[in-house]
Amino acid sequence: MPHSLNQTGIKACGTWKLSYRQFPSKLAVHLLKAPNTLLIEYKWKQISSNPLTSANAWDFLKQVVDWGSVHWVNSKIKSNTKNNVRLCLSTAKNHLAGPNPKIGNALAAVSNINGLGISFATKVVRFICPEHCPVLDKVIWQGMYMGCGANGSTPPTIANGGLKNYTSYVTDIKAIAQKMKKIPNPLGRPNGEWYPADVEMAIYAHLRGW
Repeated sequence: MPHSLNQTGIKACGTWKLSYRQFPSKLAVHLLKAPNTLLIEYKWKQISSNPLTSANAWDFLKQVVDWGSVHWVNSKIKSNTKNNVRLCLSTAKNHLAGPNPKIGNALAAVSNINGLGISFATKVVRFICPEHCPVLDKVIWQGMYMGCGANGSTPPTIANGGLKNYTSYVTDIKAIAQKMKKIPNPLGRPNGEWYPADVEMAIYAHLRGW
């Protein structure tokens, strides 16, 4: 783990600190900056309660890409057929189902959507399963790992060990979430739980100076 955890907060390689008590306000700020977050989560729950259709899968992917606010990704994903998107998302959904989700396999499935690098692939699995999957983009990578001996300014690609790297990152985020049990989550998750996606959003907001 590239940071230390104690009873009051986290410290990342000596470069920044964040108190657990700051997490609720940081998460709230992130939701203000990205107001469609919960709507997209709800959208996935709606469409995934039945077998995915190609139209629903494509609309969901477009919403996630728009949420990520990187416009060139929109043009790249147009090379996919809607059925290919449906197959990739359905496979990821199956890997993430149950008490022992196969997070690396799910990310690999989503990465088969043309035009998605590892950052946007993690955004997709984040919305499929926020209970287990946080986003890993260059902001998080640089803030949590780059100053701790990690190579490169962006997360490793799938071809360069990105799946193993992502699963290790998920473990790190879940360790932080375990420390948050007594901290109220403004999202009102079941049993007051902090999902890894919630933890990541708070850290992201902090790293962006929000």
